[in-house]
Amino acid sequence: MDTIVQDIRYALRGFARRPLVAAGAIVSLAIGIAANTAIFSVVNGVLFKPVPGVARPERLVEIARSVGGETADVTVPVYRHLRAQTNTLEDLAAFALESVSISAAGGEPSVRGALVVTENYFPILGVRAELGRLFAPDEARYPSVAPVAVITHELWQREFGGRAGVVGADARVNGTPVRVIAVLPRGFAGHHTGLLVDVFLPLGLAAPGLPNGADFASGNGSSVELLGRLREGVTPARATQALSAAADAFGREVGESSAKHPYVVSVDEWGPLPQTVRPAVSAFLAVLFLLAALALAMACMNVSRILLAQAAERQRELAVRRALGAAEGRLVRQIMTEVGVLFAIAGAIGAGIAMWATGLAGAFEPPVPIPGRLGADFSADFGVLAFSFVVTFAGAIVFSLVPALQSSRFAIVPALRESGASDTRGRARLRSALVGAQVAVTSVLLAATLLFGRALANMRSLDPGWNADGVVVAPVSLEQNGTPPELGRAKQRQMLERVSAIPGVEVAALATKLPMGGRSSFGLVTAPGVVAPNGLPGFQAPLNRVSSGYFAAMRIPVLSGRDIATGDDERAEPVAVVNVTMARRLWPGNQAVGRTFTVLQPTRNLELRVVGVVGDAQLRAPGQAPTNFYYVPAAQWYNESVVIHARARPGLEASVGAAMRQAVREVDASLPLPVVRPLNEALEIYLLPQRLSALVSGAIGAFGLLLALVGIYGTTAFIVSRRAREMAIRIALGASDRDVVRMIALRGGRAPLIGLAIGVLLGAALTVGASTVVVGARAGDPVVIGTVPLVLGLTAAIAMAAPLRRLLRAPLAARLRDD
Repeated sequence: MDTIVQDIRYALRGFARRPLVAAGAIVSLAIGIAANTAIFSVVNGVLFKPVPGVARPERLVEIARSVGGETADVTVPVYRHLRAQTNTLEDLAAFALESVSISAAGGEPSVRGALVVTENYFPILGVRAELGRLFAPDEARYPSVAPVAVITHELWQREFGGRAGVVGADARVNGTPVRVIAVLPRGFAGHHTGLLVDVFLPLGLAAPGLPNGADFASGNGSSVELLGRLREGVTPARATQALSAAADAFGREVGESSAKHPYVVSVDEWGPLPQTVRPAVSAFLAVLFLLAALALAMACMNVSRILLAQAAERQRELAVRRALGAAEGRLVRQIMTEVGVLFAIAGAIGAGIAMWATGLAGAFEPPVPIPGRLGADFSADFGVLAFSFVVTFAGAIVFSLVPALQSSRFAIVPALRESGASDTRGRARLRSALVGAQVAVTSVLLAATLLFGRALANMRSLDPGWNADGVVVAPVSLEQNGTPPELGRAKQRQMLERVSAIPGVEVAALATKLPMGGRSSFGLVTAPGVVAPNGLPGFQAPLNRVSSGYFAAMRIPVLSGRDIATGDDERAEPVAVVNVTMARRLWPGNQAVGRTFTVLQPTRNLELRVVGVVGDAQLRAPGQAPTNFYYVPAAQWYNESVVIHARARPGLEASVGAAMRQAVREVDASLPLPVVRPLNEALEIYLLPQRLSALVSGAIGAFGLLLALVGIYGTTAFIVSRRAREMAIRIALGASDRDVVRMIALRGGRAPLIGLAIGVLLGAALTVGASTVVVGARAGDPVVIGTVPLVLGLTAAIAMAAPLRRLLRAPLAARLRDD
């Protein structure tokens, strides 16, 4: 023990004698360790950290209908039938995600994510209440549904002031009075991480905007998602087979399936993320984790290179210790102790930086276009700290062992005679190999940086078919205060009139959603002669419900026919405006205006007459073809939730936005204050993965480029110092400065060139793999592949210039005397 303490003290004294070298190694290591620890914290928080309060998660499963390889919700009758399959399931709960307004008695309403759930939702998860009691069967099983609510700890603190008497307190949900019966434990905000909700309501609660309990007996009614718990010994595969057979038999009885289209159920293991997004999120995080691992490898190789350079300088010191009786193993242990102390200091600093960074990430809650809020627990737990310790310890062992062995193997007598730094051929080759490896890794990091940056630029440079510049949007949901449809139509007209009259507004319109495409539809679309894929009677075509002026506000060109008109209301003939892709799909080579198409619905088919054709207006990836899309008059198809679009004159967006908020409150002061923002800002959430990828890879790429610059500089400087006298002799014998530069460049640039060639090949492979994960990335992007060698070649030239300049500017006589 005393010997170890002595070695540590000796290491610290050595760092004090070489503070710049030690600081450089510690900083580079700390950044690499911080990047790995921070990203692992994110991976752990999103994919592995258990949801607080959930008991025995290994038996939980997500159950859904599988249609053409995609998952879909199930109707309440199917849910009830599947719940009765007790040979497979211990129990089965249903839920639906909604957005609601909630307010304490006398308080301002706020918009929150909510889950409407069956009475057994909490028992299946094993979640208990912190205060009060959870739903009882007689108040949360339709038609016996009581006006009660369960809230999260976070909502209790924010909206109810953390009052001890919250249980039994009155509140309003979408304008409907409810009674708070429980507060959930701190940290539980739904059974998934990432997307958090704050209110839990019984399924079938008679409140505007929630699933209508009167439809539950119908196979064409409200759809729900399912969460189940398997019986002991039942596998998801066995459950899939049994539940599919039961659902198909029931589906044929009620008309939801047939021999041609059987009812197929998918059963997937439950995870902190929903199964539908888990693969994409996992792939995205894996890419970020790989980049961080490469950054740490760069830092470790930088430390090894520094150690090898220091070994040459310390060879006489080590020779003296060997001459005084120190064994080779003792020297190896000393050097490894020094490296261990170096890594320990860097590890502590890196873990601190990572905890600070993840704290910032955990506080970041970007707005999302779906009910709920984004958030996850990225705090460092035992697993994260253990990972950081293992990375630090493994790095210290792996990257110190070879330099330690190289440093301890030398001839004592020549080393004692050596007055300066000496080097061996093996040590020089190892140092060059490390520089080559650094360049190869840096090439991959630069390729990733350029790839993600280009993906983001590609997405932003695409012409989506609209012009969002100057458009300000305000989402308004009249279901959040229980406004009935007739009054809601009038209020929406009043809001649109007031917004249109705001000074600086060129044109205003209503739409049910932002112009992002989407899955919402009335049903499968068909027309005479149309052949749909997969043998279906029609094809999917998303839609948007818009008012007159929408195409003018969004600058979507009307190619033929007319715009939605103010007279297209509930008393007029049902009409539609289709995009050019859908027009060509339905009537190739023919005029679309005046024709009708059919929307297949369960109870009756819907006939819509086309009054206009507009340009394709969808945000899509580069190379992705536009999809079928159509628009129907908002006045004909009332929806409680709309988004007001107002095109403002240049420079007046801020004042128009403030006036829009005021206009909405003047029409209905009981509504939650709308979040008014420029449309471009609202659309940025869809580019969040590309932005994060570009930011992380850019930071890591810059770090790798800096280390490569230092590595090439150090190698060139060492070669120059070792061969200065040789070069002076060559010049004295007639060699030109150009000859000297070429010789040094060939010697110092060989390893970086080899590393660059390997790195470019790996970078090209990265573009191919990332193109399947990152939207907007192109496989074999020539800009990426061409820029990487250019940037690294310029970096190498800059790194080699300074040592060569010093060599050539030194007086020849001084170089000849150098020994």
